[in-house]
Amino acid sequence: MTKAKHTTNQILMVKPDNFFLNPETSVNNHFQSSLAHLGKTAEELNAIALKEFDNFSTELKNAGVKVHLWQSKLKGSPDAIFPNNWFIAQNQKHLHLMPMFAENRRKERDPRLIDFLNTLGYGEVTDHSFYESSGQYFEGTGSTVFHHSSKTAYVSISSRADRVASQKILESIGYKPCFFKSYQTVGGSRRLIYHTNVMLSVGEQFAVVCLDSIDDKEDRTKLLQSFKMNQLEIIEITEKQVESFCGNILQLKSQRDENLIAMSKRAMNDFTKSQLKILSSHGNLINSSLEVIETLGGGGARCMIAELL
Repeated sequence: MTKAKHTTNQILMVKPDNFFLNPETSVNNHFQSSLAHLGKTAEELNAIALKEFDNFSTELKNAGVKVHLWQSKLKGSPDAIFPNNWFIAQNQKHLHLMPMFAENRRKERDPRLIDFLNTLGYGEVTDHSFYESSGQYFEGTGSTVFHHSSKTAYVSISSRADRVASQKILESIGYKPCFFKSYQTVGGSRRLIYHTNVMLSVGEQFAVVCLDSIDDKEDRTKLLQSFKMNQLEIIEITEKQVESFCGNILQLKSQRDENLIAMSKRAMNDFTKSQLKILSSHGNLINSSLEVIETLGGGGARCMIAELL
């Protein structure tokens, strides 16, 4: 059987019509926060965020990644900048549409953008959004982190990753889920982390993971056993590093077949020298400043990239 490829050199990035803190997602995305202390207007913050988007997409293109850019025309959809949540592209032909928690994110399943993805070869479409009617959600490669070579899907259960919906969707696309729960401290209490991909990143041969966020010892042991079975080098990060989006990174390929690892400047600066040395052995490190996007959006470099596998 042909081994599934883990990385891609082709991605989709979506530039939003307007970027701001989404009140519908901040109820359980505790990485979102205001930038009111900067004393800038909403228009000024939007301009900075869109510049960050342009700079990051340019960095990826310069590194040799084929970036398909889409300009969103959707009004009131700041999180259009995070397209990896509403779809999963698989096997160079199949598009899976995901059930989304926030109502104002559901319109990101824009028929015009789906048509554009169809022209790239993703002509088969399976719509899983019907789970929304029963309050069950599974937000794509935010809710799950894949190890494609082993067909393993790592899922941190949360209000954005319902266990039943996650399992059924993942099994339908041929992946075996590995479930666990991860937490962050908010106001002195432990709250479930909204998306798996802020505390875990899995490359072809490495895993960046915050084990301290996994309170249940059995969950932690299960995860470590899976990493060992999949022969992944473990790079452990702290909860503070999670807040700097060190877990929100992604391994890609260049058109020249070079391994790349994309991350934000904040994450790059918060990794230790020894961690960066290990990561560098798995790919050239690409970084760009995403301060406004990370702070207002609660998502970073990985969230902005939809892989076209």
